[in-house]
Amino acid sequence: MMSLQFCTLVLLLLCVPSTVYGSVFEVKQQGARYEIDGVTDSNLQQALASIRAPRNVKELDLSGNPLSKISGRDFAAFSNLEFLNLSTNVLYETVDLGSLLKLRTVDLNNNFILKVVVGPEIETLHAANNNISSVHCTGSDPYGTKKFYLANNKISSLRDLSESCRNSVEYLDVKLNEIETLDFGQLSGSTGTLKELYMEYNFIYDVSNVKGITFQNLNTLDLSSNKLAFLGPAFEAVKNVKSISLKDNKLVVLENIHFPQAHTVDLRGNSLQCETLRKFLGVNKSDETQTPTRMYEKPNQKENCDSKSTLRQVGVYCCEELPAPFVDWLIELMHKQMAFYPGQSTEQDCRECEQVSSARRRKTDVIKRTNRATKDEVTRSEQKKITLRNEKEALTAKMSQINSTLTDLQSLLNETANNLNLDRPRNEEPLRLLQSIVQWYENRYAAEQTVQRNAIEGYEEYQGMEVQLEEQVNRLTQERNGLQDRISKAKMVLADLQNDLNDENEEDE
Repeated sequence: MMSLQFCTLVLLLLCVPSTVYGSVFEVKQQGARYEIDGVTDSNLQQALASIRAPRNVKELDLSGNPLSKISGRDFAAFSNLEFLNLSTNVLYETVDLGSLLKLRTVDLNNNFILKVVVGPEIETLHAANNNISSVHCTGSDPYGTKKFYLANNKISSLRDLSESCRNSVEYLDVKLNEIETLDFGQLSGSTGTLKELYMEYNFIYDVSNVKGITFQNLNTLDLSSNKLAFLGPAFEAVKNVKSISLKDNKLVVLENIHFPQAHTVDLRGNSLQCETLRKFLGVNKSDETQTPTRMYEKPNQKENCDSKSTLRQVGVYCCEELPAPFVDWLIELMHKQMAFYPGQSTEQDCRECEQVSSARRRKTDVIKRTNRATKDEVTRSEQKKITLRNEKEALTAKMSQINSTLTDLQSLLNETANNLNLDRPRNEEPLRLLQSIVQWYENRYAAEQTVQRNAIEGYEEYQGMEVQLEEQVNRLTQERNGLQDRISKAKMVLADLQNDLNDENEEDE
């Protein structure tokens, strides 16, 4: 049996700070679990090499450090690693852990990661508060289930998770992402395993079920704070759900879908048509306050319908007696779309938009606080540095585009000025040159306007002369017609006189 002094010495050696190339890290051990503090990109390999039996390590905690880059190759010696905590570092771009074949749980919360690759044995992936737009799973365990925590990222579709990731999912949290359309069929590989699906605070306006699947064991579905206008046949996929939240959407029409196992259905904060709501809840129109036939648990707080005179109370919900619900909704939607143009936003639209943005920010803050790990000043400094660097890169790219546009504009202005034979100083500033060109065109326009006005005046004068000539022609025509009548009468008189003269000559003979 080892002496107490020897055991104490071993523990001290394990916990003593190690100095490598001027950087200090500290390795702590508790059985098969190791934690390393104060590790950086420059001394990561030395810190990992200081662990004498890496094959025996099951859990490794590197959270709260200023690590910016990492991959599965860094842990090649840890062949039996099952849990890896890399949360609250400054990791960015791609984190590829696909080579860690026995890795079951990964914590990547609070980083700046764009893409994640995990191995076939993955069971739990924590990756909230990143910039993730893609998750790839190398293979799939046919007997295991997965839990993915991906809140507050940049995922735009469930297809951003590879098919092997979407198979056998038990828990999926993609709230506060950028999803616009949802097809339940994209989770067809999880019809028997999916129990919880959280998709609130996305931008979902359309839901479909292309493959006609049905989730058999779904307990919770949260689609609150999205843009849904229609609860239609696609929701047959989740008809076995125990709790469903559609709060704070744009719902107008509800298909008469029955959720027979649901104990909670939350429809507050929508623009429901009363008739469709009555049918959905099974409420008699003559007695709207009666208990719904479908015994869904009522929300904690019923809606206040006093804010608008046209609202009616049906059960705990507010609704409107819309004769043509979709037509009215489309008109309202068109008004909201028009509000995006400058000067078109109404005070109500602005207020509604600000409320949605504030709610989203509050939810984001909650997610960040919930998944925040302890970090030292170095890590905070590195995270701030990464944030500033990302902002700098974005501004640099924008500046590059602006400079390119400015160069093209300068070239175009010079060419235009040359074509117009403008006298100008060499290398004149673009704004002054543009003003000179605009002034030239204004002068040209004024001259053309003068010519046009003169032409119009000449045309009007010509029209006046034409009218006068036409009047003279009419008058002369009338005079000619009068003279012709008089000539005709004179001819008739002359003919009569000639006849009389002839008669007199005959009598004389």
